Parts: sequence; C-alpha cells; structure tokens
Amino acid sequence: MKNYYLRLIVSSAVAGLIMALAGFELIAMDAQGAFIAGGFIQGFGLLIVLYFGLYLSTSHLTDVFTSENKKRTIFSLLIALAINIGVIIAVGYLLRVMTDEDPGFIASAEKFVSTRIVETHSTQNGKDWYMALISGVMCGVILNLTSTIYKKHMHAFTRMVVVILGVGIYVVCRLENIMTNTLYIAYAHNWSGGTALDLAMVLLGNIIGIYLTYFAIKFVTPKPKKANKK
Repeated sequence: MKNYYLRLIVSSAVAGLIMALAGFELIAMDAQGAFIAGGFIQGFGLLIVLYFGLYLSTSHLTDVFTSENKKRTIFSLLIALAINIGVIIAVGYLLRVMTDEDPGFIASAEKFVSTRIVETHSTQNGKDWYMALISGVMCGVILNLTSTIYKKHMHAFTRMVVVILGVGIYVVCRLENIMTNTLYIAYAHNWSGGTALDLAMVLLGNIIGIYLTYFAIKFVTPKPKKANKK
C-alpha cells in the first residue's frame, strides 16, 4: 500500500512537470509567432505521459468505472490532481523567474490569460462562465478520444499521430485544458477571482467531456457476442 502511494506521488509529479514544460513550449512558440505549430509540438508532452504510463489525472478519470477498488481510485485521482496542479504552478513560477528578462514570453502568457478571465463581480470585462465550461467540455471530449485510441492495440506510429493531432486540434481551436491554463496563469502571475473561476469551470468541463465521451463510446461499441453452448 505504501509503495502504491509513493509511486502515485512520484508519477503524478513527473506528469505535472512534463505537462508544465509542454505548456511552456507553447508560450515560447507563440512568442515567436508560431502558436499553431506549438500546439502540435505540445502533443509530445501528452505522448510521453501516455507512453510511460504516468499518472495524469485527466487521463485516468475513467478508471473509476473499471477499477475494483473504487474508493482507492477516487482518492488516487484527487491526490494526482492536487500534485499535477501543484507541480505545474511551481514550475510556472520557476520558469517565470528564469525568463523574466524576456518580454516576449511574458506578453504571450499575459495575452493568453486575458482571454481566459471569467467575468465576476470584481471583473466586468471577462467572458461568461458557461463559455469556459463549454470550452472545457469540448477539450475533454478530444482528450478522452485521444487517450482511448492510444490505449487500443494499434500501430505505434498511429498512436503517436493521434495524440499529436488531438492536442494540436484543441490548441488550434482555443479549447481549454486545466493543465495548460494553470501553467499560463501561474507563469503570467495573474491570479484573481476571474482566473480562479476559469480554472474551476474548465476542470469541471474537462471532467464532463471525458465522462460523456466514455459513456457514448461504451453505448455505441458493439458488445462481444457470447459463444453459443452446444
């Protein structure tokens, strides 16, 4: 049991580190006017996480329906989510210190975050909360489809292309992912009620999108026929 949680903590921390670096790559590419290309390159981050089986909470949400020990699975998801987010925030602040003299990177992050602020009582020029939720749901759909296809026994090259295209699509379409948004907000040092509400809505949207896609795939997938007993 102790080894299980130790592996969970280490795996979640490494997954958070990789996703933070992948998000920062997007900042760097956007600062050079290559945001779309950066979106597809960012897919390598998720590809590495999936290849090594690291514990990224959004990739394991459906384990609740397949695990025999559901209580431990739910507890593991909460631990992993906290560690993923915590590591991403820490890395975001560290990267800001390392690149604080590069105004292009900072401007890129601040511009990104400015479009993610949700309108609150103190923030009147943000977007509506349901737009963040819808964007999160759509991103969750793509994430689950990507992870599901990857986990199928397919050719390695096909799985690689699917993951890179999946991440590239949600980046190009400006859909919102909880991990990427957290890295941008931490790097931009823009914590407010509006950004906090954005993260909450995006996380909820990602979860809803992943679960909706899981049940939809399960519903339309033909069940294996039982062998007739002679």
